[in-house]
Amino acid sequence: MKKTLPLLLLLAATSLPALSFDFGYLTFTNKDGGAVSIPTEALEIRYSDGTLTARSGETILTLPTESLAKMEFTQDAITNAAELIGADATGEIQVFSVDGISLGTFDSMNDVITGLDKGNYILIINGKAIKTAL
Repeated sequence: MKKTLPLLLLLAATSLPALSFDFGYLTFTNKDGGAVSIPTEALEIRYSDGTLTARSGETILTLPTESLAKMEFTQDAITNAAELIGADATGEIQVFSVDGISLGTFDSMNDVITGLDKGNYILIINGKAIKTAL
């Protein structure tokens, strides 16, 4: 019994570092289940007037807090706007390049997905801006 306890303590001490993970992203999940992530490196989060703004380097997310269900640190990124707002979302969606150039107004998220090349965009939906990759 005396030898078992130190052996168990040694085993536990060497096993605990293996349980640590590198959580490189903060993932925001909305109430509909959609999610979007931002890198945690140099992460800044600000809250003002019901809006959460998260910035990491050049990546900026602006999200209404009323639609957020949770935020959590994750190992993998989710950066697809269709996952955040739903591919079947309808209504006016304004699309801009990351340089601020207007690329048009679309009637649905499906139109945005099919009408644009892969790349980074800023979407304005119901007055809220979302930077995303398609």
